[in-house]
Amino acid sequence: MDSDDKWDSEAFKNIYLFFKLNKKIDIVGGRIRYFESRNNYHLLDYKFKTTRIVNLTNEYNCIQLSASGSFFRFTSIKGKEFDENIFSGEDVRFISSILLIKPLIGFVREAIYYYRKRADSSSAIQNTEEKKDFYFSTITLVQQHLINKSISLFNKIVPFIQFYIAYETLFRIESLAFKFLDVKSYNEYCDIIVNLLKQIDEKYILEQKVFPSRLQMFALSKKYDRDVRYDIILKKECFLYSDYILMNLKYYQGIITWINLEIHNNNLHLIGEDRAWLPREKFFYFCKLGNKTFFPEYSFYSEFDFLTMFGIVNKGRIVTFDIKLEIKDQEILYFFISYMNKNIEIYPSYQWYTHIPPTKNSYYTFISF
Repeated sequence: MDSDDKWDSEAFKNIYLFFKLNKKIDIVGGRIRYFESRNNYHLLDYKFKTTRIVNLTNEYNCIQLSASGSFFRFTSIKGKEFDENIFSGEDVRFISSILLIKPLIGFVREAIYYYRKRADSSSAIQNTEEKKDFYFSTITLVQQHLINKSISLFNKIVPFIQFYIAYETLFRIESLAFKFLDVKSYNEYCDIIVNLLKQIDEKYILEQKVFPSRLQMFALSKKYDRDVRYDIILKKECFLYSDYILMNLKYYQGIITWINLEIHNNNLHLIGEDRAWLPREKFFYFCKLGNKTFFPEYSFYSEFDFLTMFGIVNKGRIVTFDIKLEIKDQEILYFFISYMNKNIEIYPSYQWYTHIPPTKNSYYTFISF
């Protein structure tokens, strides 16, 4: 395990009991919780909904990435070694090579591995993007190695390896590689990422639980070399792609997020961030107050740009409404998106701190636990 990490005091006991009760299991994983600069659980913590055995042939989304957060039955790793030539990702290669042969793994919810996220960002894992090996040799020695090994064993890329490749590749698309690579290396790296996307089925991109839909759709656009957003259909209140729900407007409360609200001379001035990632020529917003309809003005705002390793995918945009209010006891505003001539009610939300008039220095706040 890493030198500045630690296990919960009851973890070894819980893991040992799980091994004793489940003789056929060779690998057992514990939950990963960060400390110091963060205190949340790992993004893949959803697989620990209960202590259980998982068959990765069926639950391929329960990938295990950390060796330090895992325990191994000795007989399953006897004679096996880490590849010390790998800069990053040696854990995944080691674990996945075992799971390719026997795709069973145990997850113990009660066992917690505390992973230190340094406040000064000085750890090796927190600075991987600054190393050239991360962009080239790691992909060859880990991701492409696992693809090739799966094909050699089964004549196909098995589902849990595909899911892992999609997970890793989406993370890489979110990073800003152009900040760390020269032009020639950057172009080579972009080709490598697209090649990884072309080797996996789209379902493993769409079924990722921890990435936003806009990133998934962009990845698919790179995979197919066209803008797949134009293949999205609207069915009732849901935007769908290949029968996957990307956005349900009935429950999604962030398509517009208010930044500021002002009332002056009976005029309501609303400024919001437009978070819709659909093709902009296909939709517009409006609101209704009584029998009156109001349309917003739009302006670009670079702070909200959708930025990836490929550059700016979507320019950030501000939506501004100016609504004349009448003096009544109560006024209810209804907001809508019009997509391909279909009007659907939407529910704008607030930023963490959004100024609310008319009380001076008042703010709406929201804290989620």
